[in-house]
Amino acid sequence: MGIYRFVLSIMVALSHSGIFYWGVNQGTVAVISFLILTGYTSEISVSKMRGQTGEDRNILKYYWNRIIRLFPLYWFWVIVTLFVVHFGMVHETIHVISLKGTVLNLMLLPLNFTFLSTGLQTAMDACRVIPAAWTMGVQLTYYIAAPFLHVFREKKNYINILLFTVSLLLYVLTLRGNL
Repeated sequence: MGIYRFVLSIMVALSHSGIFYWGVNQGTVAVISFLILTGYTSEISVSKMRGQTGEDRNILKYYWNRIIRLFPLYWFWVIVTLFVVHFGMVHETIHVISLKGTVLNLMLLPLNFTFLSTGLQTAMDACRVIPAAWTMGVQLTYYIAAPFLHVFREKKNYINILLFTVSLLLYVLTLRGNL
């Protein structure tokens, strides 16, 4: 799994460098693959947290585990980036971040909802500290939803088919450049 994740990270780096193969943005494929891995590992975590009896009280442990794994390292890099920007160690096109922008970045979750409107996209682009952090916002959204999806998945099989169909449709639209 480690080698696969390493290859995916190289694909993302090549994509950000403007290198594409056969007209396909391999970075998109890599990010979607990372998200699939997140879904797979989260399902295992939620299943373990619920236990054999289906007790939902352990879900709080699942949320705490996700918070501890995601936020400290992310916050560290946001602070380092803000420090570097503040002392002018970067290109002049990087914006000075406002207090509101800093709070939005530290919350992480709003960074992935920029697709909802062009205005929101523009506003977030003006204050985003780490441009690729939207993917972590997507992961956080999934982490929040995962226990609920797990419960639905256990109840009705048609929900599995619906979720798979929606996911596949979004994947195809993303590969085509529609999203």
